[in-house]
Amino acid sequence: MLSSELAQRVAQPPTTHLAAFDLYLAGLAKLHGPAGVTQLEEAGESFHQALAQDPKFALAYAGVCQRYAMGYDQTRDAALVTQAEAACGKALKLDDSLREVSAALGHLYLVSGRNLQAQAVFRSAIGADPGDADGYVGLGEAYDGQQRIAEAEHSYRQAVDVEPTYWAAQTALGNFLFRHGRSGAAAATYRRVTELIPASPLAFNNLGAALEMNGDFQGAATAFERSLALEPTRSAYSNSGTVYYFLGRYADAARMFSRATEIAGEDHRVWGNLADALWQTDAGRAQAQSDYRRAIALAQRSLEVNPKDAVTWMQLAYYSARVADSDRAQRYAERALALGSEDVFVHYYAALIALERHDSAAAIAALSRALQLGYPAQLVRAAPDFESLRSDARFRQLLAQAEQSRSGLIR
Repeated sequence: MLSSELAQRVAQPPTTHLAAFDLYLAGLAKLHGPAGVTQLEEAGESFHQALAQDPKFALAYAGVCQRYAMGYDQTRDAALVTQAEAACGKALKLDDSLREVSAALGHLYLVSGRNLQAQAVFRSAIGADPGDADGYVGLGEAYDGQQRIAEAEHSYRQAVDVEPTYWAAQTALGNFLFRHGRSGAAAATYRRVTELIPASPLAFNNLGAALEMNGDFQGAATAFERSLALEPTRSAYSNSGTVYYFLGRYADAARMFSRATEIAGEDHRVWGNLADALWQTDAGRAQAQSDYRRAIALAQRSLEVNPKDAVTWMQLAYYSARVADSDRAQRYAERALALGSEDVFVHYYAALIALERHDSAAAIAALSRALQLGYPAQLVRAAPDFESLRSDARFRQLLAQAEQSRSGLIR
């Protein structure tokens, strides 16, 4: 989305090279569309072509910074953060007064866990333009990263209020609701996004994820199929694999997760997912161990970028538990919990780790917290990971209470 400030510059482009400015605008259109991996790569190419025309074009460097920061968000390739840092540094040296440069810097702060710095950037942006939806989205992300949940939701909703038809604001609100266990509300928001941008693979992928969390596996599968038909992405393949996993179709799940590793081989999550599917078959256990170790190495790289990422710390603990490294698993889990995250997946993975050490009481306690935060009971029932608890009266009672509570909320 072009900022009002930039739109006013079109008559007097901030470069003497009109071809460079045209290339920059082309990159910007790709960057701020419903970007998949292909669109991000095309955006980056346009920005680099602009810089070939004018090596002192600050806006193009800001675009490159945004492209790499967004790429890291999608792939968890830590090398992209280094490239984003370099591009933002050049943009700041050339012109630190530009709004687009500040926005790129704010996004870089967000993906690397520097939430206080991001908060300052986006507060300043909103102060300069109270109608800046992207500024409210960024501020919401910064608040969410600090566990300031109510303030985060308020900021996301302000983004939607100032631009009700802006897909990115709606998506950010949906992501917030999804992260905090409100998958029904997230699905409704994502469905609105599919109406705003019906050709977006991201929109249908997000909708599928929310439907899956609601236990609507058929609806989720349909949404993921639509997403993959529009563009094969790491996330859609991984999410499709998760549907198969809950349905007990482990070979199909492994096939989809394997496709995800081909697209985003630096993302620890896809290797962990692939290992999970292989783990469920006796013949796949050895390969699963190897893939968990690969996930461990990649998760550690990701935490070098953002050491405040509680979910990744807990996933690292889980991978370590699966390869029987119980000491490290305990340390990593304690680090995750010390960060105070109310993310449902922190507590869900804590339950899985407790099961690895055969501590059913701790598993049920962690699972209880995940359910309180919104993790769906029907997914717990479907997951093979909790097979050892099926006959436990405490487990059955916990699920019954969670389903009763959810039913009461729906009414």
